[in-house]
Amino acid sequence: MKQHFWLARVTIQADAPLHIGTGAGDGLRDALYVRGMGGLPFLPATSLAGVLRAVMQASAGCAEDQARIVSLFGSIDAPRDNGSSQRARASRLFVSAGHVQDQRGVPRGLDDKVDSDPILSLCAAGATRDHVAISGAGVADGRGKYDWTSVPRGARFSFDLRIDGDGDRPVDPRDVAAAKAALAGMRMGAKTRSGLGRLTVKEALCSERYFDLGKSEDRELWRTFTRRPAELVDKLSGAANWTPSRHEVHQRASSVQPVTLRLQAQDYLLVGQGVPQDDLDHHWNKARSKARAKLPITERCIEWKTDKAAALSEVLPLVPASGIKGALRHRTLFHLRRLAGTEVDQLPGEALADLFGSIKRGEDGDEDGGGQAGLVFIDDVWLPRSALTAKESSGALTHVSLDRFTGGPLLGALFGEAPLYRPELKVRIAVLGRPADQSLRKAFIFALRDLLEGRLALGTGRNAGHGFCTGDVKQLGEFRRWVEG
Repeated sequence: MKQHFWLARVTIQADAPLHIGTGAGDGLRDALYVRGMGGLPFLPATSLAGVLRAVMQASAGCAEDQARIVSLFGSIDAPRDNGSSQRARASRLFVSAGHVQDQRGVPRGLDDKVDSDPILSLCAAGATRDHVAISGAGVADGRGKYDWTSVPRGARFSFDLRIDGDGDRPVDPRDVAAAKAALAGMRMGAKTRSGLGRLTVKEALCSERYFDLGKSEDRELWRTFTRRPAELVDKLSGAANWTPSRHEVHQRASSVQPVTLRLQAQDYLLVGQGVPQDDLDHHWNKARSKARAKLPITERCIEWKTDKAAALSEVLPLVPASGIKGALRHRTLFHLRRLAGTEVDQLPGEALADLFGSIKRGEDGDEDGGGQAGLVFIDDVWLPRSALTAKESSGALTHVSLDRFTGGPLLGALFGEAPLYRPELKVRIAVLGRPADQSLRKAFIFALRDLLEGRLALGTGRNAGHGFCTGDVKQLGEFRRWVEG
C-alpha cells in the first residue's frame, strides 16, 4: 500500500464552450457531448489524464522531464533498440471524473432534479451551432451541413487529482509542480483551434494536502475521505498553497504569445445562425417575421456572481472563432500563392497544414484519420448585450431576393436581416509553434494585416460593405518577430 501521496480537489471553469464528443447524435442533433445517466455533462477521467500527459510532453525540455512523465503516467512493455525490453510501470497519477457544478457551486453527478436548477438545465441542453463541412479544396462541401452541441461557456467542473509517492519515498514536489503547470492553461475536447475547450483553474476553490499514512492524523483523515469524500474538502489546505505555474499551455520558444487584436467594425457586421432565440427584443422579432430572416448568432452562458452563486446571462451575440479562422485561412492561401508567384501545387489543406491543420482523406475523398493539428488557436469573440440593443441595430434591413437567371426580383421573396452596427471585437490569437516555411509565416501575417486594415471582411454581406474592420497594425509586433525567426 502506498504510504505517501498528494491529493487535490480541483475546480476548473470553461472560458469557452466545451465539447467532449460521443461520436454520435440523437436524431435531432448531429454531434453530442458526453453525458452521465442523469443527462448532465461530465469530464471523463481518461480525457483529463490524456490532456495532462499531452501538455507535459509538449512542454518537456530535457530527459529529466521525459523521465518524470513516464514515472507519473506509467508505461507498457516495449522493446528497445538494443534488443532489451522496457518493463511496464503503473501510473502514479490518478484522476477522477469531473462533475459539473450547480448554481450553488456544488458538484453534481447523477441527478433527477435538473429542471429545478437553471444552471444544470442549461448544461444538460447545451448550446448548438450550425456548421458546414469543408472539402479538400478549402470550400464548402455541399453534402456536409451539420450542427455541433457544446457545454455552455462558464460551466464549472470539480475533480480529484492524486499523485502517489515513488515506492516508499514521499511525493516529489517537482511532480506536483508539473501537474499544476499542466492544469494552468489547458484546452480540452474538440475544436480547440476554433474557439472551444479553453479551461481556467479557479485557484480560490482548489484544495490540496500531502498525506503520510504513517501518521495517525493523516490515516484518520484518509478514512474520512474513503467514507465521506465531500467532507474532506473542509479539511484540506486551501488556495493559499495552490501556486500553479503561470505559463500558457504548450508554450515554446518559437510560439507567439497570445495576442488580443482590437478591431472596430466600420459598418454592419453579421455572422448568422438563423435560429431565433425566444427572448430577443421586438426589433429582432420584426426581423424574424420576415421570410428567411437573417439573425446574428447568439448564446447564453453562465455568469458567477460569487463562487457560490451562478446565474444565466442574457442572450449575448458572438462572433465564432471558426468564422474568423476561415477568413484568415482563405486569405493566407491567397498571399501564399502571391508570394510564390505561381499556383501552389498543392490542395489548400496540404499547403496550409502546418498552420491550420489538415484532414487525411482516402482515395474516395472520405475522412481517413491521420490528419495534422494546426498551430493557430483563435477564441470566440463575445459581445455585450448592448450590441443587440444599439439604436442603429434596432431595425431590420429589408432586401429583395433576385432571380439568378433574369436578375430581376423574385415575387414573394422579401426578407430581412438584423446585423450588428459597428461592434468592437477583441480577437485573441495564439500560434503555438513556427512552421518551417517562411513564406507561409509571411502569408499569415499579411492576412492579419488585411484584417486590421479593412481589406478582409468577416461574416456575410461583404459585397454590400459589411464585415470590414480596422485596427492598429502595431499590434502585430509579436507576429513580426515570429516571422523572422
